[in-house]
Amino acid sequence: MALIGALNAGISGLRAQETRISVIGDNIANVDTVGFKQARVNFETMLSQTISFGTAPDGTLGGIDPPQIGKGVQVGIFDNGQQRTLAQQFTELIVGQRAFQANARTITTSDAMLQELISMVR
Repeated sequence: MALIGALNAGISGLRAQETRISVIGDNIANVDTVGFKQARVNFETMLSQTISFGTAPDGTLGGIDPPQIGKGVQVGIFDNGQQRTLAQQFTELIVGQRAFQANARTITTSDAMLQELISMVR
């Protein structure tokens, strides 16, 4: 199940980055439109799986949080607040594209691993 979980986390990242890139493209396309408010996509963590228990605080030492594995990302809120320059928009676009490429590589690698596992079983 770990491989399927990794694929699902990668797919959720791809979908979230796709939304982000679309919003940035819309912002750039409408940079000179009167009255247009730029939008910004914020991401939120989806569910996490707790691996083991944490520990409670002891005396003057704080406790230890339980280790968790994330199950992916989702688009949170669309922020129509602050104004950003065109250079900032292009920077965000490049960052979004790089994150999209990294998620795509994760899925490609997971797919290759799954194919190798299937060929070994046969």
